[in-house]
Amino acid sequence: MKKFFIPMITLALVFSMITGVKPVSGQIGNLGNILAAGLDDAEKLAGGYISPFANGFGATMNSGWYNSAKPHKLLGFDLTFTTSVAFIPATAKSFDVSALDITGEITGTNTINPTAAGGRNDGLVGLRYSKEVSGVPVTMAEFDLPKGTGLGFIPAPMLSFGLGLVKDTEIKVRYIPTVGLSDYGDIGLWGVGIKHSLKQWIPVLKRIPVFNLSLQGGYTSFNLGSNLNFQPDPTWRDDTTPDVVFDNQRFDISVKSFTANVLVSADIPVITFYGGLGISSTKTNLQFKGYYPIPDVDDTTGEVYISNESIGGKDPLNIEIKHKSGSSVLPRLNAGFKLKMAVVTLHADYTYSDYSVVTAGLGISFR
Repeated sequence: MKKFFIPMITLALVFSMITGVKPVSGQIGNLGNILAAGLDDAEKLAGGYISPFANGFGATMNSGWYNSAKPHKLLGFDLTFTTSVAFIPATAKSFDVSALDITGEITGTNTINPTAAGGRNDGLVGLRYSKEVSGVPVTMAEFDLPKGTGLGFIPAPMLSFGLGLVKDTEIKVRYIPTVGLSDYGDIGLWGVGIKHSLKQWIPVLKRIPVFNLSLQGGYTSFNLGSNLNFQPDPTWRDDTTPDVVFDNQRFDISVKSFTANVLVSADIPVITFYGGLGISSTKTNLQFKGYYPIPDVDDTTGEVYISNESIGGKDPLNIEIKHKSGSSVLPRLNAGFKLKMAVVTLHADYTYSDYSVVTAGLGISFR
């Protein structure tokens, strides 16, 4: 079993890093250019571009927490490897730059730019930032927004361990160690969840052996760091002090996800059918770390320059994005099945929400 299980984990982890994180991280590496738009516009542009990627990862992190409503018995446990894949809705694959109320000028007729989940060959929006000096416009910066990755899905592998406690309660932890992605950056993940049987408190349900009812909650933290390299234009005048160095730039994404669900399952000897109804929320922080050359125009000479004041200091931007799934309008619904072969389990399920998720897993389970 060990000879089969460990290689499966390694292969799935490598596959996910290559197909999911690296292409997005590669495009994020070009995102530093938008700082030339100034901090206010950069916040709007970065949020519009990254939001679907962050929300997709949030959806995967809120999946794969369970494959039954029945908690482990006291000191029973499982070790399970799951891979969840979130599908990005069509409406989240592009965004209208003209609707962001930015100060920059759109240089062409196209106003729709792909998000991180959009097409690689979709048209890009060009932006120009200018300032008038004595009635003459002086261009400070001109650039195209980043293109999409061409990925309509976000995969995420996870290794979790569940342990049965007293009072039909089970705790679960999940973990991916920080993994370097060569020149792209690094990722890491951890989480903790709990499941508690409601059946034990309802006398009529206690008489139905195969039926189980539980309450489950889980919290997951995911971090992705990408290296940036946004250097000043050589034609700009540099008035910054010597301590301002435009190296070691970094873009960090921190995603915190929480889910709460009511679970039901029918547990029979070989197969379990299970489902869940619940809510989830995701909070994402986007941080530009380091110094970034944000230009301004000298009102006297018309020269484009950078100074300690124009660049906004070190670590100039921290953007927060919030996303919720599951309400009276759009509940988060889950259904799946688990096959049990002695101590080996195989399971698969589908979660219906605005970011739908397919999950499959392989594990070993006792009691």
